[in-house]
Amino acid sequence: MFNTPPVFSVYVSMLNLRWLKKNGGLKWIEGRSNAKAELIYGEIDRNPLFEGTARKDGRSKMNATFVLKDESHKEVFDSIWKEANISGIKGHRSVGGYRASMYNAMDLDSVQALVACMQNLEKKIFMKVLANDGISASGVTAIQASGHELFTTKVAQEQLVNFINEHQIDVVLVRSATTVRKDLIDACSSLKGIGRGGVGMDNIDVDYAREKGLKVFNTPAASSDSVAELVMGHMRGLVRFL
Repeated sequence: MFNTPPVFSVYVSMLNLRWLKKNGGLKWIEGRSNAKAELIYGEIDRNPLFEGTARKDGRSKMNATFVLKDESHKEVFDSIWKEANISGIKGHRSVGGYRASMYNAMDLDSVQALVACMQNLEKKIFMKVLANDGISASGVTAIQASGHELFTTKVAQEQLVNFINEHQIDVVLVRSATTVRKDLIDACSSLKGIGRGGVGMDNIDVDYAREKGLKVFNTPAASSDSVAELVMGHMRGLVRFL
């Protein structure tokens, strides 16, 4: 032996090999690596806010690279993963975006934590909307074109709380048939907004909802044409009696 061997490196290699053998060897570590890669790439492909930077047939199991499709969401996403105590996922300077390094020592739970952050961003950007008293075709198109999930099922008043909680509805849109009172607001923690088609909001506990941090809005101009047509119709009918 002409040179002193790197003792510490040899020792660490021994520990790693012992750990690998103890847990099941190459088959075990391969399965673990595949599970981590499938988890992160599955979310990248499913989540409409992200896209991978490598071709699917050339993806690394160790380093998953991805970018936001819309960079305007970067500040929000960065704050989410930093709050989750995730670090070291900044992408390469020539590509940008993010790089999730999933070497052998990385647990599956750590990858799941990043996936949860990606899903959290999706929940913040895209909402689940229940139009309980109907909605126009143009309204359906506008909501769905924005990426939001729209429910047009007519839910009975007594079943509304269960439906909202089961589907984690963010916004409920109503007209006069559905009421949104204090008890419903308290029972539905996922609600972020209440919309009223038309002018009057007497079927909504507006002040209480706003105190709880919910956005409450109406569409006073939406029925203008219909109201004008109704008034003109009555005026024409009254002419008969002059």
